[in-house]
Amino acid sequence: SSVEYADHRPYTIGDEIRTIDWKLLAKTNKTYVKLFEDQTNVRATIILDQSRSMSFKSDDATMTKFEYGGYLAASLCYLMFRQNDAVGFALVDDQVRQYMPARSTASYFRRMIELLAAAAPSSATAIGPALHDVAARLKGRGIVIFISDMIDDVQRVIDGLSHFKHQRNDVIVFQLIDPAELAFPYDRLTRFKDMEGAGTVLTHPRSVRKEYLKRLEAFLARF
Repeated sequence: SSVEYADHRPYTIGDEIRTIDWKLLAKTNKTYVKLFEDQTNVRATIILDQSRSMSFKSDDATMTKFEYGGYLAASLCYLMFRQNDAVGFALVDDQVRQYMPARSTASYFRRMIELLAAAAPSSATAIGPALHDVAARLKGRGIVIFISDMIDDVQRVIDGLSHFKHQRNDVIVFQLIDPAELAFPYDRLTRFKDMEGAGTVLTHPRSVRKEYLKRLEAFLARF
């Protein structure tokens, strides 16, 4: 059949003999079977937010939100590659910084890890337009996994995610929030700096905690 070759894997009992790569057997004396693109079970695209707000880390946290998201993305990629699923990857902030269409080869996974290792939050957030851009690049239905703190214009993010749903993709969202963002544990007079702008606010946390937590709860509930 006219299907595109994807990769090899070791032969296991139950595999069809016609899929054995006899030339590779002759060269290596090891039995491998050929895998093809249409034999993959799932096509998934993992999108990781690398906007500057993802670089936040409180004193009690072991890593930034972006570092945590990177480990999560790499783990999901590894699991899906191991079961011969095709996986794509994108890094976004105010635009699509990196994009890899879904593939299922081992070399593709290594390239993803290299991109993750070299990436760092560097720009402001505009998730909505970036999600629309990724959606326009997808071919066929699959799973879209979005990893982000979702700190942006709520409706624009929802519209971007809805684009994937309109294409009949299954959408999974991992929202990463630092413990300090949830608890607002500050007690002393503190200067808060906008991570994606030049603004700063000097205030006593006790005077704003109640309103902050109220707005945060509404923000999380909306998503």
